[in-house]
Amino acid sequence: MTFAAKEFAYLNSENSDFTIVMVDVDFFKHVNDDYGHQYGDEVLVGLAKILKDSVRTLDKVARYGGEEFIMLLLTNEERAFTIVEKMREIIQTTEFGKKQLKVTASFGIAQYKNDSSLEHIIKRADSALYKAKEEGRNQTQIL
Repeated sequence: MTFAAKEFAYLNSENSDFTIVMVDVDFFKHVNDDYGHQYGDEVLVGLAKILKDSVRTLDKVARYGGEEFIMLLLTNEERAFTIVEKMREIIQTTEFGKKQLKVTASFGIAQYKNDSSLEHIIKRADSALYKAKEEGRNQTQIL
């Protein structure tokens, strides 16, 4: 969050387009309950690799907590949606870890607006994520 605050201040001063993306593994509790936390960690490592490999080096990906990740993409929400949808499709077809388990993920996107604080953008992205979860999971929503 310290890095994000510094990056936000810089991007805000440059008037740059950027989006915050929240990512959550669908039904991850079942992975941990059925296969154990060590295997759950293997899934998270594999997911993190997909996320990092799917963005440019100037974009940022970080674990936000539990099975949630947060991304800072230096683009507008339309382009972010295209990028995220490709990630989502890769995730749903990937077999993770030794057990070759398939998982899905839900995504929430919020674009920076001139009147937004970092906390407000994260809150909107989180709301979009929960909308994706409520509407059936394994999808991307924008707020």
